[in-house]
Amino acid sequence: MIFSLAYSELERNSTARELRLDRLASGAGQYVYHAPNVFNFYLPGYSAPGQITESELVSPEAMVINAPTVVGFLNGAFSLIDMGLTDCFGGFGGDIMNCDQLFSKWYTYNQEKQAMASLRFQPSSTDAVTVVDELALLLTAGRLNTASRTIIQDAYSQELGDTDADSALRLAQKLIITTPEFHSTNVVKPKGKLRPEPEVPQPSTKQYKAVVFVNLNGGKCMHVRSRRIVCAFYFSILCLFLSS
Repeated sequence: MIFSLAYSELERNSTARELRLDRLASGAGQYVYHAPNVFNFYLPGYSAPGQITESELVSPEAMVINAPTVVGFLNGAFSLIDMGLTDCFGGFGGDIMNCDQLFSKWYTYNQEKQAMASLRFQPSSTDAVTVVDELALLLTAGRLNTASRTIIQDAYSQELGDTDADSALRLAQKLIITTPEFHSTNVVKPKGKLRPEPEVPQPSTKQYKAVVFVNLNGGKCMHVRSRRIVCAFYFSILCLFLSS
């Protein structure tokens, strides 16, 4: 992540304080000084289920890869590309603005003044092949496979024709960070086959009783009634109406 920011020429805006990726731990699962214990974020002997385990190999880093962290990383990266470094829409930046105001039709967002930092990378040309080649070199060390290059080039060209070069560049950046090469250091060889559809599990005919556990993170309950629980969350009052 840090190398990607450097290669994309992340630059602090003139009105911002020091750069902080406060929400990287909750979004991507890891952040400096936020390890859950002295054993780091993952155990050295962890083996991801499937082919890794069957081959008797280990994949320690895979211990922090799950649905929330995968989606959280992409949300944060997309927010960084579109809006600069903020906490809006899952961004990794600190809490520096009221993101709700972005939904107002009377509000105009100024990235230079309201984001902590912005990506300054500009390709040497607006030609699709050149743009994708330069991004692939910076973000995947030139390992981006031919099939992915073609898809991203076509998407860039279409976006360039529909909007402008800046919007097309942002789209190409988003697509590249979703490729396997961005998240690994090896050479990826696509098989050219679609993933098989998983089998749909048959629903059980047995009756069951579900127990729902609600974990209220932060604060403590101040008042409890039969149909209402009022809790304090970071100096905000959150009312939860529960049906009994």
